[in-house]
Amino acid sequence: MCRKGFHSLNVQGICDAKMRFINVVAKYPGSTHDSFIWRNCSVYGYMAEKAASGNGWLLGDSGYPLSPFLMTPVMNATTAADQMYNKRHSKTRNSIERAFGLWKTRFRCLHKTGGCLQSPPAGCVQIICACAVLHNICIDSQMPSPSAEVEIEDNDELPPPANTNNDSGARIRSRLIQQRFTEQQ
Repeated sequence: MCRKGFHSLNVQGICDAKMRFINVVAKYPGSTHDSFIWRNCSVYGYMAEKAASGNGWLLGDSGYPLSPFLMTPVMNATTAADQMYNKRHSKTRNSIERAFGLWKTRFRCLHKTGGCLQSPPAGCVQIICACAVLHNICIDSQMPSPSAEVEIEDNDELPPPANTNNDSGARIRSRLIQQRFTEQQ
């Protein structure tokens, strides 16, 4: 049971700028916290191994822990630079929200208005992953988006995970903000 009181799977997705899914994890119950799924997925291990190279970051909402390779919003942003970072972070991270919206529009079985998947959990995982592959094929084939739009759901972001004290992640985010979002004097 998820925190909203119904049976579900918590699906974590990573997408590119074209809204293609490059990673989908759909095996955990809806009650599983995002940070647990993240720490136990193969991309986390890959990014942790490559973090020293500093070749880039993934963006996550406040349900994910800040790390050297996963940038999250600044909580209680007070400076103009922090606020600008948060604005750009949100704008860039919006591609995953749009990807999920488009995905659920194309495959109504994934959206709450389509009812629920009438399969055991293992079958639901296969359906979800197959829909992600088909979604990518639709994008690569430049298929038009369905006309009926699914609203981007407010995912009622969870509070930050308890283990958010990541000094190296905080230093990297601070340096990023300093270099790219502080007005040049």
